[in-house]
Amino acid sequence: MKRLLMHARSPWFWVESICFFIVATHFEIGEAGSGLAYVIKLACLGIILLPRFAIGGATIGNGVAWVFILACVFLSVNLIETTDRAVIAFALIAVGSAVGQLRDPNWDDRLIALLTVYLVIHLGGFIFQVGQFLLQGQILELHGLIFPSASRAYQIGTAARLSGFQIEPGTYAQWMLMATFLRCLLLRRIISPLTVAIVASTLVTLSLWAVIGAALFSAGAIIEAVFQSTVRNKFRATYLVLIFGVAFLIFFYSLPDATIRDSLTYLDVKADLTSTSGTDKVAAVGAIFERVFDVLIFGAPMGSRFCEACLSPQDVGIWANLIYYFGLLPTLAVVGLTAWSIASRWGPSYLPLLVALLSWKAQFYDPFLWIILGYALHPVARTAPTERVATGEGFEPRPTGTGNLRP
Repeated sequence: MKRLLMHARSPWFWVESICFFIVATHFEIGEAGSGLAYVIKLACLGIILLPRFAIGGATIGNGVAWVFILACVFLSVNLIETTDRAVIAFALIAVGSAVGQLRDPNWDDRLIALLTVYLVIHLGGFIFQVGQFLLQGQILELHGLIFPSASRAYQIGTAARLSGFQIEPGTYAQWMLMATFLRCLLLRRIISPLTVAIVASTLVTLSLWAVIGAALFSAGAIIEAVFQSTVRNKFRATYLVLIFGVAFLIFFYSLPDATIRDSLTYLDVKADLTSTSGTDKVAAVGAIFERVFDVLIFGAPMGSRFCEACLSPQDVGIWANLIYYFGLLPTLAVVGLTAWSIASRWGPSYLPLLVALLSWKAQFYDPFLWIILGYALHPVARTAPTERVATGEGFEPRPTGTGNLRP
């Protein structure tokens, strides 16, 4: 909070906060869909990135070379039938990873503050929307207050799937967890009050992906608690998770019986692989495995899809789209390097969070994905942001390069 208040005194911080909010929030613009939206995201990335070089003298880590090579191979595959979408995708990947690879003594601290503002605004909007629905039975439109298109939140009997400032309930769950993942990397710890509150809030969206994401975050938190350096830290982490878990159960069971019934019925339908949504995902997974040898080294151009019969082939997660558009071996190289970097620098507790990242239902060229991957791929251990010590008094730097396995 002290660091956040310090950054809040700078007018430029709020300009960067607005730009980051746009970059890390999925939205669409009328008939243009997401195309124009991604151009706006690219411009916002430039506003965040360019002053760091022109004024601050920042540099970019050499880990961006891996991503740049991958992006160049992707662009070369699309040369035969180059589209504006392919060129924009190349730029988003390159600039997004550059933001993640920024080497500036003050940037990590700044990025923590930007992420905290982003998460608090989205969480506050979501809680307010939930309160409005429980008190008045109406879905308050929040996404449309900021972005051109309305959200796709809707009511299910006496329950509702809400999205806050995000465009869809599932989008709220996924993007909030991914922003939390990046914040956990920056802070070098998973368990915190804000992390637990966000994970709990995603479950209220009635998104099956949120259930999977919450389970993976819980697995990471358990591993982190096991490797905590002191017994006191272990108990603090355990108590924090238990308190929020009990609070969530109390909230859930305080709802009307009809709302609980409708919520559980909806989740049961979503989990049914014989439903329309389920069969679509099964078909998409089967299609990518059928085409995997066609894209062993080089991916396919953006004009094609690995599952023509599927309604939303991207719903199976980023992993399938990376394999198809980048190629199997290049994707394995990037994912393998990322996993190795995370395990060696942060510890094994963050690997379940990486699995959640690969399951993310975003576009493979979304810049926020590459900001996260860019930071995780950084080959040089940067000066870690300060964190509050176990006693809660003062701040001290945490040693880098040891992850959660500290003596």
